[in-house]
Amino acid sequence: MAHNYLLALPEELVAAIATVVEVGDLLSFALTCKECYRITRDRLNSNAGHHEQYAIQHDRLPLTIPKLLRLVLQSDDGAWHLRALEYWGSRSDWSEWKTYHWSGFDATKVWLEPAQDHSHLDGTFFHPKELEAFEHILSNQLHYSKGDSEHWIEKLQDGDDESLKGMLIALSPHLNRVNFLAHPHNDAHPLNFLCRAITRIADTPGALWPPGFLSLRKVSVCTITNLQHPHDAFYANSGEVAPLFRLPNIKVLNLSLLGYLDEDEPEWNLAPRSSSVEELGFYCCELNTEKVCKLIGACKRLRRLVYDYGMPREVTRLLETEFGDCLEEPGFNFNTDEMTYPDFVSSFKKLRVLRSPTVEDLLLDQRIVNGSRVAKGNTLRPLQDFLPTAVERMHVLGSDRLREPEMQDALICAIADLVGDERYAALKEVCLFDAIKGIHKDKGGMFARNPDSVRRIVANGVSLHIPTDGEKVMTAQDHRKLHAEHRNLSEIETDPTPLEERID
Repeated sequence: MAHNYLLALPEELVAAIATVVEVGDLLSFALTCKECYRITRDRLNSNAGHHEQYAIQHDRLPLTIPKLLRLVLQSDDGAWHLRALEYWGSRSDWSEWKTYHWSGFDATKVWLEPAQDHSHLDGTFFHPKELEAFEHILSNQLHYSKGDSEHWIEKLQDGDDESLKGMLIALSPHLNRVNFLAHPHNDAHPLNFLCRAITRIADTPGALWPPGFLSLRKVSVCTITNLQHPHDAFYANSGEVAPLFRLPNIKVLNLSLLGYLDEDEPEWNLAPRSSSVEELGFYCCELNTEKVCKLIGACKRLRRLVYDYGMPREVTRLLETEFGDCLEEPGFNFNTDEMTYPDFVSSFKKLRVLRSPTVEDLLLDQRIVNGSRVAKGNTLRPLQDFLPTAVERMHVLGSDRLREPEMQDALICAIADLVGDERYAALKEVCLFDAIKGIHKDKGGMFARNPDSVRRIVANGVSLHIPTDGEKVMTAQDHRKLHAEHRNLSEIETDPTPLEERID
């Protein structure tokens, strides 16, 4: 039997070693033998509590952020468990160090935390050694100039908490996601410190990324909450948030309310195909086509794109030429005036989700005439002729032609033929709710006329999001719940409002 040199040491020395084992390695250390487990049991139990306490944090209480940053600077076990930060507001001076006040739609809400008022605090809240540590972080890890470091330290002593939040993001060793919720901010958007730090590091030769920037995978900007009126929000220009694309391992960016500022935006650039972003969302943004293309074009491998208003042709063309080999979920309506819809869809080889086709899009007789798409006839092109075999979900929209019984029958039969093709085993949903909600009112109609096709679809485990057995029609609320997990790139994790009561 091999000699255990570790346990040959005095027990108090082994216990001392166990206290400095990294939290991520602690379980492996404990599982090496019964004696190591006994020595580490108390610390394991303590970390189980830390995970529940620290995994998801918000700044609604004024002292939460400084407390968390102190844990990080002390290398406390609790800091290792911090995975998500949600910033509900900004505090620009000591008079605002209170629990946030909401102008929400329901002032009677009972909050999970009591109101706190720490507006009596001043610059002495931070110990001189803490201020020295902050200045060292700004200069040596975030690569701010001496003048900029002094500027942010001065603002911090005046009660501005933006730099605290930025340093917490940069230094949290296993931070996964950050959510900046919509809130009024008069001076600048609350990502000013963070984005400048990212730019300074990215532009400094040989600079090392701090641990939080390395671990960060998801950032959401100006996420809307029903505890605040949608117009009470901070607004940023596209160039001011473009540095987020330069985070080394970022995968998901959710951008809202960009581009509404009146002043001219300084020129900015992102190198094409330079960002690790794979999922990108634009919500209620007012950006010109050039800026949208620059942001999208910065992605190396875009798998999912959410775009909540009309997609410009230039963006559609960019997606086809640059991301046809990787785009899996386009969350928008394709603009296809330059080519037929089936030909355009077939250029995306890994498409898993197809949103918003109509029966007109699927007609066999399609052609481009003077830059416009013309569709005729009553025959649908077989779906398996152009859909990638990776497709999992389709969402069909209603249209004038779908009110015609022969087009309804053609659509149901085309879906049944697709489901029956063994190459499309990944297909689990063809949502017809929006397509038929105005025409499916009784037990008759398109489904009664095509019982065999409906049975084939259901037998293969494909959901149509409609009743097929004579039960009542699915309500709009029921339908939204079915799509809830696919709707947005970001959900608020620390909102005390029940999920069903939040803004859709």
